[in-house]
Amino acid sequence: MYLVQLCYASDASDALEPEEVNNIHATAQKNNSKLGVTGALFFHNGHFLQCLEGSRASVNEIYYRILNDKRHKNIVLLTFQDIHERQFNRWDMGLIDDKNLIEVLSIKYSGVKAFNPHHMSGLAANRLMVQLSETTLPFS
Repeated sequence: MYLVQLCYASDASDALEPEEVNNIHATAQKNNSKLGVTGALFFHNGHFLQCLEGSRASVNEIYYRILNDKRHKNIVLLTFQDIHERQFNRWDMGLIDDKNLIEVLSIKYSGVKAFNPHHMSGLAANRLMVQLSETTLPFS
């Protein structure tokens, strides 16, 4: 089985309450665990940034669900690439909640202080997620 990594950015269709983001996270953990997919999700200021890793078929299946999820709009595929090893192997789906670092890291990876993953390259988005995941304890 070949491993792939997919990273995408999207905007929330409506204002999401923290409870709804937690529900998205819980559902993703269950679905990813069944399919052998790992990854990380970051949500801030109405923007999602997510990386998924696993078999090509499993990652595509999950991404197809996301594309058809009415809670997302302006979905942009940032990267889809073969990988040799997972970067988010600690989590079925980690929820990154480090809003204290985001302004500093946003300027580092996108050139603007306000977090908007649509202003990042795929490589920059991946590096941001890896850096954020290293400061977040796994809880999945």
